[in-house]
Amino acid sequence: MAVFKYKAKEEKGKIKEGVLVAASKKEAGAQLKADQLSPLFVKEVGGETEKQSFLTRKKISLIDKADLCRYLATMINAGLALTEAVEAISAETKNPTMRKVLDDLQAALQNGQPLSEAFAKHSAVFDEIFLTLVKAGEKSGTLGKTFEYLGNQLYSDYELNSKVKSTLAYPTVIVLTSGGLGVAMLVFVVPKIAPILLNLHREFPLPAYTLFILRSGLFISQNLLLFFGGLFILIAGLVSGLTRPAGKKLLGNLLARIPFFGQLLIKLALGRFNRTLSTLLKSGVPIIDALRVASSTLNLPQYKNIGNVFAEEVEKGIALSQVLKKTKTFPSIMVRMVSTGEKTGALDKLLLDLARFYEEEVSDALKTLTSVIEPIMMLLIGIGVGVMVISVIAPIYSFVGSLSKSLSSN
Repeated sequence: MAVFKYKAKEEKGKIKEGVLVAASKKEAGAQLKADQLSPLFVKEVGGETEKQSFLTRKKISLIDKADLCRYLATMINAGLALTEAVEAISAETKNPTMRKVLDDLQAALQNGQPLSEAFAKHSAVFDEIFLTLVKAGEKSGTLGKTFEYLGNQLYSDYELNSKVKSTLAYPTVIVLTSGGLGVAMLVFVVPKIAPILLNLHREFPLPAYTLFILRSGLFISQNLLLFFGGLFILIAGLVSGLTRPAGKKLLGNLLARIPFFGQLLIKLALGRFNRTLSTLLKSGVPIIDALRVASSTLNLPQYKNIGNVFAEEVEKGIALSQVLKKTKTFPSIMVRMVSTGEKTGALDKLLLDLARFYEEEVSDALKTLTSVIEPIMMLLIGIGVGVMVISVIAPIYSFVGSLSKSLSSN
């Protein structure tokens, strides 16, 4: 089924605009005529659910979803009907893929579907946490507050992600620039001097690393198309692999083994877990369901399958703080805070305080990393350039020295 936007004339001559779901443009026109409307304009704005989800999977950012939640919260709290709220946001959004999703939502709502089911059609865009909260908000009649909580959580995630990206931007640029310069030297500089030095190798043996660089440069210069084709396939494969869930998980597991990054990832995961669990509990989601959903954010090796443990133990009547303590993978401060929250009946508030604590820890660690990483990168670049220069220049100096000695002896 596809989503169509239409403009049609009613019997009294009034122009009506809206969206509907139909298998084809012809069927959409037939639906309008059946509703006593004369079609003036019918245009497809959304495709099949699976196709739509694929198209929007990587094109709707966190900030887009956060803005959507804020707008929906404001309009719902102001008493605006859901269909009118979605239509108003769709008219204002500048993101074409978000507009397609909103048009699809509007059509689903007009057909009497619940908002949570309409969002669930786009599960590649809206994750399990989002869908669970919307469903809970519908059941409790607090959609406005639910979207407020969601908006705040998505904005917090966006700010944290922005800090991580800005911290990694500098070393990424340096690594790419250094790699580019290295490739340029191998392609354009080394091949010009390689034949001379390799001829000298017969009388003046060159070090193994120098021979490797010279022969690599010659091979690349003679097979440029093969080299750049292979380089492109390698980079494309890495980017594609690391943007997939399995690739992200593998990268996270590798970084988790590095001392500094391991602690940083743990704090990042704990902050997201606590904030998610707090938001779910505030929205009225039962604690068993909330734990199952929030545990999906703990994607590090030491937290594998921990969500099932949470659910099983809490269902038996064991306090969450005792479950956390029994797993022996959570910090003592978190166990104590959760225990206090359970005793005072303010678990959601203390979980939010914990989330903020870990997020501040991550922010401070990123500041430290930023100040430390610059001299380390400069040192690594210096070593790389030094190795390249020594490998090529040292044999020339050695040859000149040997030649001057032989001339002076004659």
